[in-house]
Amino acid sequence: MASALFACGAAALPAAAAEPVAPAAQAQQQQPATEATNVSGEINLLARNFSGYANLVDDQGTPIAGEKVEFFTRDGSTFLASGVTSADGGVVISEALPLGLDTVQLLTGVEARFSGGGDYAPSSATGAVTPKV
Repeated sequence: MASALFACGAAALPAAAAEPVAPAAQAQQQQPATEATNVSGEINLLARNFSGYANLVDDQGTPIAGEKVEFFTRDGSTFLASGVTSADGGVVISEALPLGLDTVQLLTGVEARFSGGGDYAPSSATGAVTPKV
């Protein structure tokens, strides 16, 4: 697989090939990298609701539609919600917070994960969470 990025403003760097690569590995390396921009979240402290946003594009900046993106607490320990990217590569979710989740844990940030699929390698990125009441 091509190295994939899901990080705000990061660019994909080509991997240096030091040794010959098997044909199956070559096919995997030709997969376009992915990049996320605008990963963010908002937590409504009174309603205990989380809203998240991420935008998924390939290494050419073309939006990737129809792919599942999952949101977790910044440390990756707690699943929050998932959604599917639209034609513009954006995914917007809004869900009740999981029972027992300490909201302070969420205020440290949110992680968006793309598990890969189709022609794209997996990637992830983090972003800020803004509290509101």
